[in-house]
Amino acid sequence: MYAEIIIDITNEALDRAYTYHIPEGMDLHVGDRVTIPFGASNAEKTGYVVGLREIFDYDPSKVKDIVAVDRIRDDDEPVPEDGPAGAPDRAKECPPHRSDPHVSERAG
Repeated sequence: MYAEIIIDITNEALDRAYTYHIPEGMDLHVGDRVTIPFGASNAEKTGYVVGLREIFDYDPSKVKDIVAVDRIRDDDEPVPEDGPAGAPDRAKECPPHRSDPHVSERAG
């Protein structure tokens, strides 16, 4: 499984979703806050899950894993389809099945 994640950085160039692999056994939902490795340096950044998918069009070995998940809700109920209350508003603008041309830049 893969997650579409927006990075919690104020930068118009990064105002899009990035695809990350969900490690085996990780319970992840739309709206969860996650820690992910980002950029060539793999600096840990905070992001928000805005979509989930089973299929990804790039080499899976080049997709980085999510490091950790931190629920931002008080319960374990799924977040409504119209978006998570705690995620930035721009998450609603991210298409759920967008190809990620920057995967190779993040490959470590």
